[in-house]
Amino acid sequence: MRSIRVNFHFYDPETVGGKYKWTALMGLHNQIIEKLWQDFFSKYKLIHSKNDLADTVIDKFEIDIQNWVSTFCQPTLKTAT
Repeated sequence: MRSIRVNFHFYDPETVGGKYKWTALMGLHNQIIEKLWQDFFSKYKLIHSKNDLADTVIDKFEIDIQNWVSTFCQPTLKTAT
């Protein structure tokens, strides 16, 4: 992303009772979106970890990412737009 001069940063948002204070997400669809972002952030932190990763952790990461992409790419509407 640096090569195309796009900055991408994560920050720890304020939470209230484990829920993001700033979100207006409601309902099942939006719960899925929120979980996708939480999972993405978790994977992002893992790949930027300074620790050496065991082969089992790397294997699980690969499976988790494949599942994440599959969930992310699922259609959310009955018809394509």
